[in-house]
Amino acid sequence: YECRVPADSYTILAVNTDCINATDDCTEDWERHLMRASETAGGSSLLDVDKVFVGGIDSVIVKAGNIATEVTVPTKNTVKYIHFEMAFSPEPTDVAGMELSMAGVVPSVLVFDGSDAGETTRTMLTDVNLPESSGDPYTADISVFGWRGENPLSVAISYADGTQETTEEQDISGLLQALPEEGGTVNLVLSLPNGPDIALSVTVSNWEIGSGSGTVI
Repeated sequence: YECRVPADSYTILAVNTDCINATDDCTEDWERHLMRASETAGGSSLLDVDKVFVGGIDSVIVKAGNIATEVTVPTKNTVKYIHFEMAFSPEPTDVAGMELSMAGVVPSVLVFDGSDAGETTRTMLTDVNLPESSGDPYTADISVFGWRGENPLSVAISYADGTQETTEEQDISGLLQALPEEGGTVNLVLSLPNGPDIALSVTVSNWEIGSGSGTVI
């Protein structure tokens, strides 16, 4: 990006233009300039975010006299990807649908450095993919800016006869915090009021590489 500006000291913020389910929340104060996750209709939960690369640099000095100042803005991928795999013991035969809920999800990050903006955490809801054949896992995926505080997780199950039941909530914050920066997998068991138990693995994967397109704010 190239432009002409008066001699002065500047702060440059950069975001990519092809981000998914995240919007640029412009403010007069560059320190509070945010990328915010989009919400579902009605604002009941956050949508998955993806390809959100941000960065900034301050104290960029532009000198008088038509002297070019070249600056490289380092960017950071702010999205983490979580994959869930579930197995019943024993496996039911009448499941019509499942929905996974995870609370404590970070809704926004600062454009300058990609850090958590500190806003109140929200909830993510996602449909669970039912297996095509017996013995295959039930799977779900979410992509988020991160998590903070307690992260209660539960699964709601709808049966073919119209009945529903929900597992007891289990806080997985300690398990997530214990993972290394590059991600990893943790395992736990979710309990239904009347059984069966659900064996659940939670995998946090590495961040993706950017596409290169972007815009300067």
